[in-house]
Amino acid sequence: MERDIGVSVSKNSIYRWLRSSRGQPYCHFLYSGRYRVKRRRPKIGRVMIPNRTSIAGRPLGATNRSRYGHLACDTVVSGRQGSGAVSVLVERKSRVVAIRKLTSLKPEEHVGVLKQTLQTFEARSVTFDNGIENRYHERLGIPTFFCDPYSSWQKGSVENVNKMIRRYLPKGTDLSAISQEMLDRIADIINNKPRTVLGFRSAYEVAKLGGVFRSGCPF
Repeated sequence: MERDIGVSVSKNSIYRWLRSSRGQPYCHFLYSGRYRVKRRRPKIGRVMIPNRTSIAGRPLGATNRSRYGHLACDTVVSGRQGSGAVSVLVERKSRVVAIRKLTSLKPEEHVGVLKQTLQTFEARSVTFDNGIENRYHERLGIPTFFCDPYSSWQKGSVENVNKMIRRYLPKGTDLSAISQEMLDRIADIINNKPRTVLGFRSAYEVAKLGGVFRSGCPF
């Protein structure tokens, strides 16, 4: 038969006593065996790509292709047995393309290559997907926009060009073994091909008429 002695002690009081100088010799009996309270650090949300602007906020001239200078960017990667990648940049109105070699998809390298490539264009904006290689988009110094998650169709221009590139660099190709000279030749073929969507003119012809390039043609 239990006897009520009129005294109760909360578990918090017991733990405080155990972790005092008098109670510490008994802490080894605890399941955790800890002599100190484990402090919980607040979780900090990790932002993979900071300060993204949705494609919904893109200027109408970019969305309906009524103005030159709005570009879309994507990357093509090697197969499982290879390494390296390429950065693909397409001007939406003219469909002119630039292809640049990457040794990896590290954000630092990708933004550096993009900055060099964009020096060729009279660029007004760039549209990206949500790949981590686009993390440093703000360093480009021009407006940037991002597709909705899992909606690569929202940048169909560059997706279509990727299919053209795959004719010359099939899936599984080790892109680390492909030279920049080869990529330039592929871009030259694509840019000089007459296309139905351009009224049977080439992307190069349309881009030249539209003043897409800062000086001459880079291809």
